[in-house]
Amino acid sequence: MSRRVRRRFEVHVVDCPDCWDEVRLGGVGRGFAEAGRDLAPQALRDRIRGEVALLAPRPRLRFRVGVGVLALALGAAGGGFLLLASDQPSVIEALVADFHGDRRLDGAAPGALPVRLGDLALVEVAAGEVDGLSVVGHRYRDPAGHSVTVYRADRSFPMAEGARTGRGPTWQARVDGVALLCSDRPFPALVMGDDAREVLLAGRVLGLT
Repeated sequence: MSRRVRRRFEVHVVDCPDCWDEVRLGGVGRGFAEAGRDLAPQALRDRIRGEVALLAPRPRLRFRVGVGVLALALGAAGGGFLLLASDQPSVIEALVADFHGDRRLDGAAPGALPVRLGDLALVEVAAGEVDGLSVVGHRYRDPAGHSVTVYRADRSFPMAEGARTGRGPTWQARVDGVALLCSDRPFPALVMGDDAREVLLAGRVLGLT
């Protein structure tokens, strides 16, 4: 659902006794169903989905390989975890995995951003396609060892689950320990870093905030 429709739905559910009772009963039933299962840690679920999203774009091959990746990950984790559906957009999960180094954009691309963003120095440029979105990542590092990657795309990035919106087409979030800043102006950009202050610094230098 769109955010507007979801807000209407949530308001209705809270105000409608019949609907709220159905939600409550559904939650109780789900609790019984999952009582005997172990959930995979959120970070593991996000990284697995991110790796699957970065696989080759051919649908059939991607599905088969993706199932294999999930099976291997479950086996490595002991086979006792249950992967639940996530509301996090696959593009966000994939790029967080790229930032962590679990799965890398490996295409060549010319640099399109400054070689320095404050005390951050450009160390690498890589490109790739993630779920149909063409992305170029500019990786920066500062003298203290903090890492920041600025992803440029050919169109807007999806909003991360739980993001906080700011002025204009800008949002911030934290996913799997990574700080995210996204804006559509002056170009579609998603900034990720292990230090929120460095992410905001990069955003200010680029005119994203």
